[in-house]
This record gives sequence, C-alpha cells and structure tokens, in this order.
Amino acid sequence: MIHVRDLQKTYRIPEKDPGLMGSVRALFKRQYVDRHALAPIS
Repeated sequence: MIHVRDLQKTYRIPEKDPGLMGSVRALFKRQYVDRHALAPIS
C-alpha cells in the first residue's frame, strides 16, 4: 500500500505584457502566476 501526505504540485509561470516593452520589463521585473496542477492530497 502507498501512503502519501500533503502531496501537491504547483507551477510558477512567468507573466509578461504583450509587445517589445513587455519583454524588456519581464527581464528586469518578473511577475509570476501560480498554477496548481495537483491539489493537496492526504
């Protein structure tokens, strides 16, 4: 039998504004969005 406790997976995806200026801003000031791939399982 397999036992797990608080198993979860979250991905941090960088977010940027569209266009050239958005790409330049993303180089210096990165903002991330957390995406939950797997909710906590006990």
